[in-house]
Amino acid sequence: MAPDSNRTFPSANAFSLIELAIVLAILGLLTGAILGGRALLDGAELRQTLGELQKYRSAYLQFNDQYNAMPGDMSDATTIWGADPNGCPTHSTRVPGKATCDGNNDGVIAAEEIFRAWQHLSNAELVEGTYTGVAGVNGSAHAVPGANVPSGQLERSGYSIRSLGLVSGNANYYANSSEAEIYLGESSASNYTYVALFEPEQQYSMDVKIDDGKPSTGALRSFKSPLNPSCTTSDDETAEIDYQLDTQTPACTLIYVLE
Repeated sequence: MAPDSNRTFPSANAFSLIELAIVLAILGLLTGAILGGRALLDGAELRQTLGELQKYRSAYLQFNDQYNAMPGDMSDATTIWGADPNGCPTHSTRVPGKATCDGNNDGVIAAEEIFRAWQHLSNAELVEGTYTGVAGVNGSAHAVPGANVPSGQLERSGYSIRSLGLVSGNANYYANSSEAEIYLGESSASNYTYVALFEPEQQYSMDVKIDDGKPSTGALRSFKSPLNPSCTTSDDETAEIDYQLDTQTPACTLIYVLE
């Protein structure tokens, strides 16, 4: 019989439906593995962050007990560790070292004392690292992770210690009865480490592990909407306040109450 000239044959280079299904299944598994690996990495970073917060809280409390003063605010730091030869309270020579400056011992860690606080904690051998004790090159509030504040687990993040006394009526803060807090956020040339770092779901997951799961109360908190506009559901403290878990971008700065 003569061959049928209209008959077609599968190309040797084409994929069959079964082969395509196998390729798609493999791609799905790879995508799931990548996403799962990212989730595991994120989980590890958040667990390490919680460990760092608790470590710094212990260091702060131990410093208070040992020196009867707040780090950065203590008035006799130069007696113990020597006076900064470049000048006090601040200067433009940004070299890490023990020589330091005194605080005014008013019970508040503010202004240049924020950077001296980490230097004092390091001098007391309560935290790792050596710090300059002064602001970075871009202004009096310029935080530089690894130089004048400790670095966080996430990229460009760092820790600030600050005390505003008893906060009342401040548009950026929920009602607060704390003497001092740690702020964990992205570093900034103009505002310490206050830039939003965590997605609300990330911060919520840490909050429920060590606290009450609420951004406005307890030991782990966030700013109100003027600084963290998409982090929480309300600024009204008479209402139920939760994290905005549908926000998929960094929106929260972590505030950890030390006392």
